[in-house]
Amino acid sequence: MNRFLVLAAVGVALAGCMIPGRDIPQEISDRASSDPIPSNFVICHGHGCSKTESVALSADQWDTVTALLKGPPKTAGEERRQLVLALAQMEKLVGDETGTSKDVGGSFAGVGRRHQLDCVDEMTNTATYLVMLNREGLLRFHKPERRVTQSFFGRDFWTHTVATVTEIETQQEYIIDTWILDNGELPYIMPIEDWDDGKELARVY
Repeated sequence: MNRFLVLAAVGVALAGCMIPGRDIPQEISDRASSDPIPSNFVICHGHGCSKTESVALSADQWDTVTALLKGPPKTAGEERRQLVLALAQMEKLVGDETGTSKDVGGSFAGVGRRHQLDCVDEMTNTATYLVMLNREGLLRFHKPERRVTQSFFGRDFWTHTVATVTEIETQQEYIIDTWILDNGELPYIMPIEDWDDGKELARVY
């Protein structure tokens, strides 16, 4: 079998291969804040968390985030809809404070730009926001879960990593993906099985 066929066979074998990572508190403790609070937390940028910045939101700024989750939601689907709004608002606020408002979707569209984020940066920041929201008691139907990574052949022939939440009652896990989006756009949230199968990114409420 020639080299091309060997590589093709390996690609087929690895397609959709998902690599489970550590839980969210462990992930952020290494790269960002071990104990993030709205008035003192750390965000990543620069690809692979090569650069970090401390952020302090005012009470009024934080209120614009928490107000989006204080419905309270009546269903898990409603909470997911509110959660993506809250995460987008966090990105906007942090972007204004740090310059990451200039981040554009994907890793390569903004190559060479200052304050551009890759998927590791995005995953870490999303995980940090989830921890803070959860500690405020604002997640009633979900809990922050873990980091997961698709293999090189899993999605567009590139590794990709995201944070997840789990719906408490059903134990359904959902990925949250902000990497492909510009700063402040609504994150994708979808069942982890669909994401791992390479299905089109969606917002599943």
